[in-house]
Amino acid sequence: MSVKHILNTGHSSAGHQEGLQGPQRKEFGSMKRNATVLKEQERFDDVPVGIADARPDSYAGQLLPSMDLQSNKRQKTADQIQDDMGDLPGGGRDGCSPVQLPAEGPSSPEIKVEGSPMAYRQDREASEASAPDMEPQSPVGRRSSSQPRPKRISYASMESFIHVGDVLVSRLPDGVKAYLATSRLRPMNLGFPYDREEDAQNPRKWMWAVDVWTYHFDGALRRLETTLHIELRTISAVEEVDIWRLDVVPLRLLDERFLQILQDRGRTFWQCRKNKFVSYLDKDADVSYHEGERFMVDFKAYKDANPDSLDSPDGLFGSKMPDYIFETDQPPAEPDLLLMPSEVVGFQLRTNKWKHLKVDRIQDVHWDHRAFVHLVMDLDWKRLIESLVTTRLDAEHRTDVPFNKGNGLVMLLRGASGTGKTYTAEAAAEKAGRPLYHIDCSDLGTKPDQIKANLQTVFKRAKQWGCILLFEDIDVFLAPRARDDADRNARVSVFVHALEYHDGIVILTSNSCSLFDEALMSRVRLTIYYPPLSKLQRSELWHSFFVRLADFMPFGIDVLNLRRHLNVFAECEMNGRQIRNALTTARQLAQFSNERLGFEHLRRAILLTMGFDISAA
Repeated sequence: MSVKHILNTGHSSAGHQEGLQGPQRKEFGSMKRNATVLKEQERFDDVPVGIADARPDSYAGQLLPSMDLQSNKRQKTADQIQDDMGDLPGGGRDGCSPVQLPAEGPSSPEIKVEGSPMAYRQDREASEASAPDMEPQSPVGRRSSSQPRPKRISYASMESFIHVGDVLVSRLPDGVKAYLATSRLRPMNLGFPYDREEDAQNPRKWMWAVDVWTYHFDGALRRLETTLHIELRTISAVEEVDIWRLDVVPLRLLDERFLQILQDRGRTFWQCRKNKFVSYLDKDADVSYHEGERFMVDFKAYKDANPDSLDSPDGLFGSKMPDYIFETDQPPAEPDLLLMPSEVVGFQLRTNKWKHLKVDRIQDVHWDHRAFVHLVMDLDWKRLIESLVTTRLDAEHRTDVPFNKGNGLVMLLRGASGTGKTYTAEAAAEKAGRPLYHIDCSDLGTKPDQIKANLQTVFKRAKQWGCILLFEDIDVFLAPRARDDADRNARVSVFVHALEYHDGIVILTSNSCSLFDEALMSRVRLTIYYPPLSKLQRSELWHSFFVRLADFMPFGIDVLNLRRHLNVFAECEMNGRQIRNALTTARQLAQFSNERLGFEHLRRAILLTMGFDISAA
């Protein structure tokens, strides 16, 4: 009897097997399985765009190249993947080529961790032995090249949807998170759901639960055990729905892009597990001149600053990754790599605020060495600043230089607002390849004890992170001490003492030109005065901003048009901050109008923000 005849006549397997003996019975079983595979392949002919082609002859030969933290151009971010999941049932977009699932290649050396996925291997083998119809899965839950990927699921097939040891991908409002299954699915509803006629007309909600764990980071990597719930809405036991409707899906059934996202996340987290200076692409940020905001990822410093915000989550298991693995530069093998946390905490050096960062949006910092070139300043002053900073940093790498008090480099930048003091510090930090730690002196406090404690924290972090310190508006600490003001005298004394024992680079800025405390001035190596910008300096500054904008948005700015009116812009008596604000406003006006940034946008911005009515030359 042919496979086609069996399918068309609807004979039950039980009825035929009663009349078959020995080899005939075995042949019938093989025919039945082949018929099932044929029907499965026919069902995959209408796979939605974006789902990997599951037919055996379409698998790629090796893994897609994974992107590490050194690359800033990932093929897909987690946010884009999340958007794709909501846009199409198949997880892709019209016109996209299907991503092919690679065949299994040589696995990475296993790093056995107590409580890691490797510990579930025996449970997994026992599960497969009790369910011979399920094909064994690889450690990361990927199917072999001979297995088609089911794109749809029904109530009747939910029991075999998840296996022990599967890596599960949970869809969240702001991304995805990976877990490892430690149990099979168990129904949360009692009784068979479709025993009444009205069920065929009214879709019902049914829930399943699965026990899982993932890694949680609290300075050490620990297991976090929890339970995930899967919801299914159907009108019959055999109605099939797309797996993308489910909030939790095994990784082996998903597009290969999800594997790459989790691999990149794991490697990025591994580089940030201690401390690392990173660039962060905030999803909602308006990034104008930089690749992203800079953060120092340092969980130990976060714990010291926020001891009351570290309550352990429910389900946190006591066992942690051994120190000898945690201390190695090489990240752990899969599937541990895929279970790394999706968030870290970072300190924003510009605002002095801690923030939770999505690991998928973290990139390496790329230092802007051209920033020092764009600095509008007398060439001799620029050379002097560069030589002092470079010499001081070189001395830090020498072992024959004793670091006692008085070995730090302190510079004082004086002048009116918007004359380039802060930008000088920023350009020097970019040139040196060091983080710039901004400190607003008004945030240090008013009482001597409070100021002392805050300064100790600031200088400690600066030394650990290798920062250049920038104290802005230092006037409150620069005023000469007076006999009738004990608090002011104490503030100045505390600051001078802290400055004396710091051996790094410190830059002070002041808008005042009055007398300063002698004890503090004796610690200053270099003092620079910034006069108001001349017309020539304004022209250079406008030109510098045009060049930087052209690099940032090459197809959104009419550089030639703006340069033709350079003299007109230079006539406006504006400082550096006002020029920058006018350009930002003009760029936003152009974007709102969907036009290239040109003279008219900048003219309107200057008129609205400064009151200057300029006309074309």
